[in-house]
Amino acid sequence: MVNNGLLLGNQVTHSDTTYFLVDVIYSSEYSTVFKAARRKGSRYSTRPNILKVNNQLDDLGETQAYEIALREEAETLERLTSPFVVGFEDYFEFEGQGVLVMENISYGSLKNFVDKHFTRTTEYVNYALRAAYHLAQALSYVHSRGELHRDLKPGNILFGDDELKLTDFLPKSLIDFYDDDGALHGTAKFIAPEIYANKQTSLISSSRFKPRTQKSDIYALGVTLYYLFTNKLPFEGEKDIDVLINRLDTEPIDPREHNILLPEPLSNMILRCIEKDEDHRQTLSEILSTLQSI
Repeated sequence: MVNNGLLLGNQVTHSDTTYFLVDVIYSSEYSTVFKAARRKGSRYSTRPNILKVNNQLDDLGETQAYEIALREEAETLERLTSPFVVGFEDYFEFEGQGVLVMENISYGSLKNFVDKHFTRTTEYVNYALRAAYHLAQALSYVHSRGELHRDLKPGNILFGDDELKLTDFLPKSLIDFYDDDGALHGTAKFIAPEIYANKQTSLISSSRFKPRTQKSDIYALGVTLYYLFTNKLPFEGEKDIDVLINRLDTEPIDPREHNILLPEPLSNMILRCIEKDEDHRQTLSEILSTLQSI
C-alpha cells in the first residue's frame, strides 16, 4: 500500500475553506477517516468535521475503483437528507485524491454500544427496542428514496443519546469491481445467502454473484437486530468461508435462547428477517409494526 500523503497536522484546502487534520478516527488498508477542525476564510468553526480519504493502493485499478466508489458514496449521502443518515457536507479533490466531508458525530457505533452496555435486563431490552425501531425507520427511509445500504452492520450504524445514523454505504460500483474478479465484497457475516449461493442447490455459486437488493438489506438488518438483542451473531466461523457455509447448512438459534427476556414476537420477527429464502423475509412495514406493538 502507498501512503496517501495525508497525516495528522496536515491541511486540506478547498476554495476558501481549510481543514486541519487533528485526529484519526479510523484507518484501514483502503481508507482513512479523520476528524478535522475547519476554517472558512478567517473564521474558525466551533464544530469539527469528518473527512474520509482513500489510500493509494499498489494496484492502480483498485485505487481508481475506490476513488469512483468514494464519489458515488458522496452522491448517495447528498441525496439522503435525513436525521437517520450521516450528513453530507462536501466532496472535492485535493492533490489528485477525493475527499468526502461529513458532519461530525460525537457518539460511537452500535457495535460499541452493544459491546459496552449489553445486559440481560428489561432495561436494556427496552432501550434496544427504541434503537431497533429507529434503525428500521432509517432503512425504510433509505429504501423509499430508491437507495440501498449494501453493508448494513453494527459497525456502520452510529448510535448514542437515543439518536441513530447510518454511515459507510457500500457503493454498487465497488461491488461490481470485485464481482468481475470473482471476489465477494462486503462483510461476510451480514451478506444474504442468495447473493452467493444457488437457491435450488444451496451451493456457493462459482459464477457472477447476484446484486444486492432491499431483501438483502433486510437480511443484514435481521443479523444486526440479532446482535443488538443477544450480543451474538446467528452464524459464526473462523474464516469468512466458514460463515458462508454455516449459513447454508444450519439454522440459527432462537434469540430467546440467548436472552429469555426477549418478547416472543420480537424473536420470531428477527428469525423471519434472516430466512434463507428471501421471499419469506419480513418487510420493513411488518418490522415497524411489530416493533411498535411490543
